[in-house]
Amino acid sequence: MKIIKTIPTDWPSIKKGVFDVETSVFEEDIRYEDEDFESFERDNAMNYIVKDDFIVTDATDLGDSKIIGYLMSCPIENDERYEDDEHFGRNDTIHVESMALSPDCQGRGIGRALFEKFLEDAKNVGFKRAVLDATSPQMIGLASKFGFQKLKFHEEWQAGRSSWFMEKIF
Repeated sequence: MKIIKTIPTDWPSIKKGVFDVETSVFEEDIRYEDEDFESFERDNAMNYIVKDDFIVTDATDLGDSKIIGYLMSCPIENDERYEDDEHFGRNDTIHVESMALSPDCQGRGIGRALFEKFLEDAKNVGFKRAVLDATSPQMIGLASKFGFQKLKFHEEWQAGRSSWFMEKIF
């Protein structure tokens, strides 16, 4: 398993693998569409893919490896839904937009390693806060293990599903 931080020019070569993971994890009513992955093409975003081998050197070196997971995030300033957030405009908050790991790879610590790498990098580049909307018990549990606090419950967040808005201060 190899966690790779992507850059915008990687998107054309990793897009299919990311979509394959998305399709294998999420039900159709909550699955992201092409335009929802725009953060993979932004310079100010922090995005990662997970490949299933140790010999990969960068995101474009697919070789025989397969993308088995991803994490997509961006500063809250990229999303108008956060205009009312007191941190909006400070450029100190990163939002985890989506994270997924192929079902056959879950339960092996890969998601934990991916999330840990993301949080470490976010802190190292100067973010003071990370936020996310957790829609599953697994994500709530993972975020809680890393010190995220539940701030607000949304009864109907997306496609009739509930969500916890969670925050971690670095």
